[in-house]
Amino acid sequence: MNGQNVQATEIIDNLKKTCCIRFEETESEKLIPAIRHVLSATEIFIFLRSNKTIREKQNFVEDARLNMKSFSNMTNEEKACIHGMKSSVFGFFGLGGNLKALNEAKAALGLDSQEAEWWFISGKLMGRIRRIIKSDIDEEEIKMIEKAVELDNENLIYKVFLADVIREYTSAIFRKTKNQVDLNTYELEKDIDNLYQKALDLYLYCIEKLPSCIKSLSRCAIGLVKLPKKYSSKYFNIAEEAIIMSLELHPNCPYVHHIAGMIYHKKRTFQDLEKALYHYEKASEFKNFAASLDFLRLKCYLNPDLDPYEDLMKYKTMYKEKYLQIQLKCHLGSYYIFKKRDILTAIQYFNEVLEKDQALLLKPAYVPFLNMARAPLILLEIAVN
Repeated sequence: MNGQNVQATEIIDNLKKTCCIRFEETESEKLIPAIRHVLSATEIFIFLRSNKTIREKQNFVEDARLNMKSFSNMTNEEKACIHGMKSSVFGFFGLGGNLKALNEAKAALGLDSQEAEWWFISGKLMGRIRRIIKSDIDEEEIKMIEKAVELDNENLIYKVFLADVIREYTSAIFRKTKNQVDLNTYELEKDIDNLYQKALDLYLYCIEKLPSCIKSLSRCAIGLVKLPKKYSSKYFNIAEEAIIMSLELHPNCPYVHHIAGMIYHKKRTFQDLEKALYHYEKASEFKNFAASLDFLRLKCYLNPDLDPYEDLMKYKTMYKEKYLQIQLKCHLGSYYIFKKRDILTAIQYFNEVLEKDQALLLKPAYVPFLNMARAPLILLEIAVN
């Protein structure tokens, strides 16, 4: 095998040892056959792509299969773990990947409904997909996370996500009902108050109990800041302390820098746009796509005369993933419409997008940041108008 294959095989051997030891020490022993299966299958795949002879490859595969449990002989719980691992991998690949990931997570759930992780992953993916396609929050998403907490009440990460979905769900209820006069206002306000209070209590509890988990601290910090001022104003200092602690624990984490930028960007007591710009830029340097767009948004806000073309082209070079290229081409199209009033060039970019996905012509697309619109716009409407 070449050097890269040897290195990959060594990594897999190490994973086999460390993962299995770790899970043997916990209550997750059912993961072991699934992990060994996936790692052995990966090792076989790497070996088959090497320069070894056919006989050597056959012998390797036969030996490897003796040390792995076949999928057909696994219990439902073990099969669920295979689907769960596939879900985790697909989740890294944009909208299409997350849709596949959700299918895998639900397959795992169908095989092992008593495993909290499959409920959690399903709810988490539903939320991620919802944010990508800009849809309303579904009660099923909340029930997924609630069920995960019910099955594993000691898992604080589940509770952080539960706080998030409760906050988002409550905000959606408030937006939908604030102008409806035929509702029982008192009862509705009471329900909304109880839900926001529940989210607040969960955030504060998890910050106290998870002082060294940077992602959970960061989620709690931004969650606190996003709560209505009535519930969060007393706790802005706790949110800031949480994000500062996260940065101290992991000063080069793009996710934490992005959250820090969002916190300092919010129009609240400690708004500091220069700090927000700094943290967005740091996250962007580590190739956090969302932070790159937030960085450019804030730059445009602070300097309305700024021409963002060079930044957009830089991002187009930085981010090669198909789904990110689609977003950037939509942004470039909107740049030519809103900044240059050049409809022909804009249409060229939009056509490149539509070659990848024709349905995007009628969907809300990623074009609003240059003109500071509050919601995504539809490409066809822009072109016609």
